[in-house]
Amino acid sequence: MKRNRPEHDLERNQVCPFFSGLGIDIYPTSARNHVIGIRKGVADLICFWPKLGFHFYFEVKMEGKRQTKEQYDFELSCIATGVPYVLGGIDEAMDFVVFLELAERVGPTIRVKPRNKWPIKDSFVDIGNEWSQSNQRNENFLRFGYRKAA
Repeated sequence: MKRNRPEHDLERNQVCPFFSGLGIDIYPTSARNHVIGIRKGVADLICFWPKLGFHFYFEVKMEGKRQTKEQYDFELSCIATGVPYVLGGIDEAMDFVVFLELAERVGPTIRVKPRNKWPIKDSFVDIGNEWSQSNQRNENFLRFGYRKAA
């Protein structure tokens, strides 16, 4: 049975409008998907960015929480296939948009660049591999990532 997690929903409710405002189509997944045959560990949000011809997965995690083994395995599958997997909350969502060079940091928030200054579509082809090797992704993983027992 799914636990009642209002603080997780609050974090998700910050991330979804932020992405929607950028023109991203968001498809939330449910914790009960495994009951209908979908594997455990699928990210919380499946995000499609039609204007950029680009998609990614977003796993909402709060400070102090960790991925499950299934979520970690899903992240590894994303990395292996070059699909970006973002782990964290609203700050990590902003970091990802800055990484894509669609915005710039301004103190604790970001300023989105005008759309005519966004990189061209073809530059997003290898973004999954770039993201998986980036310092931002590694920092996110250290904060929220699954740690196997030694």
